[in-house]
Amino acid sequence: MHQGQPIGVPGFFVPGEDQNFIVLNLFEVESWRAVAHDFAHLLLNYNYPLAGCSPPGWFDEGLAEYFGSIGVDDRKVEIGSDPELNPAFTEDLLENQREVRNPPKSLTELLSGQVWLSLPDLLTMKHDTSNYAEGTHHTLFYAQSWM
Repeated sequence: MHQGQPIGVPGFFVPGEDQNFIVLNLFEVESWRAVAHDFAHLLLNYNYPLAGCSPPGWFDEGLAEYFGSIGVDDRKVEIGSDPELNPAFTEDLLENQREVRNPPKSLTELLSGQVWLSLPDLLTMKHDTSNYAEGTHHTLFYAQSWM
């Protein structure tokens, strides 16, 4: 439940001061993908022990988006594809299919547009992920950082 309403996501990440929680709906296929980006941030944050010595936002978000693209099945592991590319249909473990209505643009679709952030703007943009409330990842900032 979030604000009194049931949530419709396959998983979520709850950060804490001394422990973190990852909640997954194992009925959904690849539910762990819902937390891969946040888990990447967790790993990155533990590699910057001193306050104020973290790398720029584009690096953190780009690496988290790259890690978020991981795909695992019983024969192979793939990484590096568009992490925000959503299928038109989703399927649960019982092979029930449902249509995804109005999916947001993927990162590759955003990058195919005419306008990009300038390199100085991208490299100097401040991006605070300390509160884990990043919002949508379907922006030019995330697309260019991922690339």
